[in-house]
Amino acid sequence: MAFVSVPLGGASRADLRGFARCRAGYGGVVVAPGRLPLSVRQCARSDRVDIAGASAVAAQTTETHGLAPSVLGLPEIKVVASDVDGTLLTTGHTLPDDVSRTIVEMMDAGIAFFPATGKSRIGALNSFCEPLKSRLGVTSPGVYLQGLVVYKEGGELLYERALEPGVVAKVAQKARDLDCAWVAYSGDRILCEPMSARNQNLVDSLTEYHEPQAETDAELVEKIMGGSYSINKALLIADEQFIDTHRPAFRELLVGEATLTQAQADMLEILPLGASKGDGVRRLLDHLGFSFSELMAIGDAENDLEMLKFAGIGCAVGNALPSVKAAADFEVRSNNEGGVSEAIRRFVLKQ
Repeated sequence: MAFVSVPLGGASRADLRGFARCRAGYGGVVVAPGRLPLSVRQCARSDRVDIAGASAVAAQTTETHGLAPSVLGLPEIKVVASDVDGTLLTTGHTLPDDVSRTIVEMMDAGIAFFPATGKSRIGALNSFCEPLKSRLGVTSPGVYLQGLVVYKEGGELLYERALEPGVVAKVAQKARDLDCAWVAYSGDRILCEPMSARNQNLVDSLTEYHEPQAETDAELVEKIMGGSYSINKALLIADEQFIDTHRPAFRELLVGEATLTQAQADMLEILPLGASKGDGVRRLLDHLGFSFSELMAIGDAENDLEMLKFAGIGCAVGNALPSVKAAADFEVRSNNEGGVSEAIRRFVLKQ
């Protein structure tokens, strides 16, 4: 097959983007806007584009509105990582039976699976129903608290990272100044200060996400500064408008000291500088002997972007943020419609 070298900004790449936006004939899956089918993206990364092949495919998609499976160039997936809230779980915080059964079917076929979530391990495991609940427990690998706590086989700790105590103290003081509810995650424990009834109700709402009840400690910050508690992340809870308005102030307050991310519109997470869920996924993959190219990652929010970009196949559920859909290779159905099950059946089990 003859190739012609073309600059990435050339017209030929624009043509490729055009047919990448078409609805894929491979089971009706949508190739995310702005993303090329995998084989085409790999070609484009090397600055070499098969003009004749691209034209032929473009002609085909014009007539059929689809891309043949061979054109998609799907890698062989050996492990799947999925976000939990907004991806595995419905908006009602339940795991659909079909999703549970599909994951177990995939695991029975020899494909590994682990959750990659901002939740605590207890919160994630409490979210699962049978038959998945019996297959994933405290002895299973997983990435929790936005990659800050990673467990390997047997439930042994593989990696953990904590915030500097001074960062937590800054967050606590700023939250008090703004009368904002906040909590500190320490492994599977959630800690908080005494607060107003309104803010306490916001903290208590975390149990709706299957998280453990927060423990109130009037000397929380003093104990953190004294080393009694090691805090992985801090979480601010408010309405969406409050978070959007005050996120820049927290970013400025913590510049060079912490990383900010969001998994929910009404929550802002404070992580150690440079930390991410994607980093936790990378560490677990390295330990398990998998490469990113063998991974399918599924997510919906800002905190999922890194793992979706580097996965062999990145899938965004239909309810995902526009930026997440743009970063993914494929868009599947929403979390309320079993999007994770669809992704597994089409791209892993190939049914």
